[in-house]
Amino acid sequence: MTIRQLRSRTVYWQQKLNIPEWTITVKLGGLTHKDHVGECIWCAEELTATICLKRGQGEETLIHELLHLVLDGHIPYYGYDLVRERAINRIAKALYLADQNKNADPACAAC
Repeated sequence: MTIRQLRSRTVYWQQKLNIPEWTITVKLGGLTHKDHVGECIWCAEELTATICLKRGQGEETLIHELLHLVLDGHIPYYGYDLVRERAINRIAKALYLADQNKNADPACAAC
């Protein structure tokens, strides 16, 4: 996905995830951990976040990073939690696939 597409999908998913009050910057590259495919750095007090995605990553990774705001955005970053990351991966994949299936189903044109 291009950066323009990712930014457009960010607005879409902010609405779907009910986090429109957040000011979110999305950029390609700039990850602090080179072994990660995405990172979300947020300020709970200001409701601002920067999402950095590794080049070549797409919407599912974007959803994953946005889910951090839904689940953790009210608290300061507390460190990496493998079990939590795996759970967020599953939720992100389910949301992504559900959205793809909805868009592919002509009966859901009004959904």
